Amino acid sequence: MRLPKFEYLQPADLSEASAFLERYGGEARLIAGGTDLLVIMKNRKCTPKYLIGLNQIPQLDHISIENGLLKIGSLCTLRAIEVHPVIREQWAMLALAAKSMATLQIRNRGTIGGNLCNAAPSADTAPSLIALGATAVLASKKGERTIPMEEFFAGPGKTTLQDGEILKEIQVPKLPPQSGGVYLKHGRRKAVDLAVVGVAGLITINKANNHCTDARIVLGAVAPIPLRVKKAEEALINRTIDDASIEEAARIAMDESRPITDIRSSKEYRKEMVKVFTRRALKESLLLAQSDSRR
Repeated sequence: MRLPKFEYLQPADLSEASAFLERYGGEARLIAGGTDLLVIMKNRKCTPKYLIGLNQIPQLDHISIENGLLKIGSLCTLRAIEVHPVIREQWAMLALAAKSMATLQIRNRGTIGGNLCNAAPSADTAPSLIALGATAVLASKKGERTIPMEEFFAGPGKTTLQDGEILKEIQVPKLPPQSGGVYLKHGRRKAVDLAVVGVAGLITINKANNHCTDARIVLGAVAPIPLRVKKAEEALINRTIDDASIEEAARIAMDESRPITDIRSSKEYRKEMVKVFTRRALKESLLLAQSDSRR
């Protein structure tokens, strides 16, 4: 099936890309890797008159670490995140999330900005970024603003981007010592499929007494937006992490989830898998926190 007709626009910088977005409104879409957009265009689910190419804007494709702060340009590919040695060492759950997605060929083209801005409830990078306390840098002709990644999503396929705004960069703070986190994905097959359930778990402990000083649990594919389950986190904080506290947190996460039944799974099965995968994620995160040698 052929693509519908469109006009391709190549802005020189972010300001010009923002101007194009404001000028053409709902008739325009941004394109970078195109791994999602081109598919839905071929299926006639989206037929923009204008495609605004971002690949020639240099400040959007980078990975850097400045004073412990990880900065990822929105055009950075999922594969680049997956294999980056510092990300794998210090923000491993994000590398795991990128690795869990699609095929190697798609990860070589697909961008983190595209994965986030499509705002699919099953987006794999979103739970890890929220758990890590990441922020999004948004750019427009008016300048830049920064928001927590937790506030970036408004609903299925919807973000809080304002007219003319473009996701420029994701910033991820350094984790404190004795922290461990993982992203676990449950799909119908081991690869390629969208998540039936995704769980990002992050634990920080006081190694002297094994008390949890901080915990983050974020669920994917079981609510209209990535869901941070704060009541489950509260079941762990300021407590000794053991099987009982982990089981309580997993049960609360299951109760707080709001899945639907669709072609991939029933809502009842998804709820049960939230409990199973939250339990697994927390146990793995605890082991990583206990073995963390950073000072």
